[in-house]
Amino acid sequence: MEDFTDMGKRKVYLINPIEADVGYFKWPNSSGGLTDYVYIADLATTSVARLMESYFEVEICEASIQGVDYSTDADFIAITGKISQWNHMKEISQEFKKRDKTVIIGGSYASLSYEKVRPYCDVLIRGEIEEIADEIFSEIASGNYKKEYVGTQPDMSKLLVPRWDLYPNEKALMGSIQISRGCPFQCEFCDVIEYLGRKQRHKPVDNILSELDELYKVGYREAFIADDNLTVHRKKAKEILKAIGDWNRKQSDGPMLFRTQASIDLAKDDEMMDLATYAGLFAVFIGIETPNVESLKETRKFQNLRIDLVDQIHKVFNSGLSIYGGMIVGFDNDTLDIFERQFNFISESSIPYVTYGLLNAPDQTPLHERLEKAGRLVPENEGTVAGNAYETNILFENISTEEAQIGSKWLMNNMYAAENFGERLCHFIELLGKGVHNEQSYQIKSLNGVIKELFKVIRSIKRMGVEEEQMHDRVIRMLSKHPNATPHVLNYLSLYASIRATMKFNDTWDQNLVGRPAFEVQL
Repeated sequence: MEDFTDMGKRKVYLINPIEADVGYFKWPNSSGGLTDYVYIADLATTSVARLMESYFEVEICEASIQGVDYSTDADFIAITGKISQWNHMKEISQEFKKRDKTVIIGGSYASLSYEKVRPYCDVLIRGEIEEIADEIFSEIASGNYKKEYVGTQPDMSKLLVPRWDLYPNEKALMGSIQISRGCPFQCEFCDVIEYLGRKQRHKPVDNILSELDELYKVGYREAFIADDNLTVHRKKAKEILKAIGDWNRKQSDGPMLFRTQASIDLAKDDEMMDLATYAGLFAVFIGIETPNVESLKETRKFQNLRIDLVDQIHKVFNSGLSIYGGMIVGFDNDTLDIFERQFNFISESSIPYVTYGLLNAPDQTPLHERLEKAGRLVPENEGTVAGNAYETNILFENISTEEAQIGSKWLMNNMYAAENFGERLCHFIELLGKGVHNEQSYQIKSLNGVIKELFKVIRSIKRMGVEEEQMHDRVIRMLSKHPNATPHVLNYLSLYASIRATMKFNDTWDQNLVGRPAFEVQL
């Protein structure tokens, strides 16, 4: 190993790779293609940059915006990423290894699938690194590093404010902040608890507000709270939401809006929903998964049982919050009728935007272990991403792979047919309560490049076809009578454009499937 001790501060090129596929939250351009904008600014690279700064000069690369500079003069190449970025992670590593660069890989995929990652790096970092960051980076800087480091589950009060000043913020719609880590639930398919644990840990309120100050300072007026379940610890969540709401009311250039992830049991707590909207929260991702009760039991999604899911969803809408619904097909108790059951449920729920995918078994999860023992994993598909509508690493119990693909294509086309999407969106607008946050008017005070591009994306819907133009105009007319729905509707319409661009890219858009039985027409 080279000894860099007396050679001054070395440089690290810190890369967030490109997602493997066009996905649910990719940013389409006004022609239905993809742009160099991103919905959510990357929290991982900016957080690691802060941990590195005492030891290295750091340059962040958001590959989907900037591309990778393979001619960089950096001494070390650091790559983070999740499973959806694995293909690009490998490509980046191989290219830099050809150039004799020292490659460091960490992040969620490296932590859960370390055996696959290890051959592609000189230094493998697993788990949460905050408590061992000084050890890692001092040793790498000196050239006397280990081949592998394993992190801990740190006290969240020790986390530092990310280096947003190093990120291309002008190309991101929203910033990102993490308030807690871990989730107490035990869903069989989820890898969060394997990576971050079942005990939820929180940042102190003062630390959270310091991070929000930084995001606000660099220009963000919207942020994604990157928690796996923000509201599960009721007392702590309420304290934090109240503090964020108080902070928001002091901002001179208008309030900040937030999105996050929660579970449907949020609907049981009116005070929590009021505090959420008071804080500026307007949209939540909720894993609904399936209307099949037996499948919910099978996958240990106990928090979704013994309730009327549609009623609870509507309660969330009534509070002033919108929902992205996560839906899955492929549980052992699913049969061929599940695709039409999912469509009927989604229609009744009036959730406009659903992230749908076939069940997948990530590394280290109880589901992966169970199916591996049963011989029901497909090794060549081990890199399949959760939320993929057409590929999986599982052999399903009652549905063949071909049937799953046929059913998924039918479901996606029926969900996102303009008339069906528009009907759900208009019903959502009718159900939406004003929410406590609407005592602050929602205004876009400046049309920066990201916002201008967002409006171009939304207007592009009118050029998709006659049905899409009619849907767009119907929604905009309805919005004029319900101005409190503005941030929700702009969000849903931009995501509709995104999913349509995805389906066009994947060649899965086929309106001949709309309104017909799921298996009447083959792929």
